Amino acid sequence: MDATAAAAFAAVSGVLSAPTYTAAVHDIVYWIMISGGFGGFIHGILRKDDPKYGEYSFILPFRKKPGRLGILGDISVGVAAGVSIFLVIESLFGLRLNEALSPSDSLRLFALGVICGYLGPNLLDGLSLMISTRVMKARETFEKEKDELTALKSKVEKHSRIEKLIFLGDAYKSWGEYQAALEFYDQAADLDSDDPNPLIQKSNLYAKRAKDEDDAPLYERAISYANKALEIDKNSWRAYYNRACYRCLSDPDDSEVLNDLKAAFSIDPDGYIQRAARSDPDFASMGDREEFKKLVESALLSQEKPHDHSNPATPPRT
Repeated sequence: MDATAAAAFAAVSGVLSAPTYTAAVHDIVYWIMISGGFGGFIHGILRKDDPKYGEYSFILPFRKKPGRLGILGDISVGVAAGVSIFLVIESLFGLRLNEALSPSDSLRLFALGVICGYLGPNLLDGLSLMISTRVMKARETFEKEKDELTALKSKVEKHSRIEKLIFLGDAYKSWGEYQAALEFYDQAADLDSDDPNPLIQKSNLYAKRAKDEDDAPLYERAISYANKALEIDKNSWRAYYNRACYRCLSDPDDSEVLNDLKAAFSIDPDGYIQRAARSDPDFASMGDREEFKKLVESALLSQEKPHDHSNPATPPRT
């Protein structure tokens, strides 16, 4: 063994065989702070190019933009994390404050500080990433629900405007002001092209004119608007029922009258129009026909539940 190797061996042997000393609390904390800061520094070097994480920053009341700490942020977090974690898990390493520490204990203490300082920012990054992910998901959910609520509110407001326009159109129709009524129905139709009700009311207007003015060709106009309403909503029993009325008034021998009634009866869930059809004057010309009687009676018998008078169905035509 040469002189240099012998000196190094003697130095290491001297350190390991050095007498133990009792460390003060603040000495241990200093060690942990230094070693934790070093662990944080290592963590900052390793994470600086990771796109998932940003730099640590701070916000002051008089500053609008946050200040960036850079590597100092990692060191600071490492110091804080090192002290905090050490105080929790130091018992796992067999170290106690104010107990005698050997040189090997000091090395273990330093290693523990480095590990704690490195793990602390890792835990903080993972926690912040988890929280930010949940916050982003919550925000996306909130924005989605907000958009849905806004759309629903807009739909309700639009439906309310359509109902008001139809109400005005019905009023003018009852006064015989047909042109004014048509204008209100057209305005309602322009608000929502997927709503069949304005077209149903227009068909009823032409049927009323045909009856009042004894102008049978106007029933064809009424039927055409009922057809348009069914193109929008093929499950509109009002459109089927009204069209059956118009066809019967226009041509009592039209075989499509019964087909329209069958379609309307199959859609109406409450059985209202089955009872209405039996006494509807529009079908007076068919009242004695067996196929009409059988259709109405069979439809009524198929309705097992009684009519709910607390929530009456919308009349077929107004």
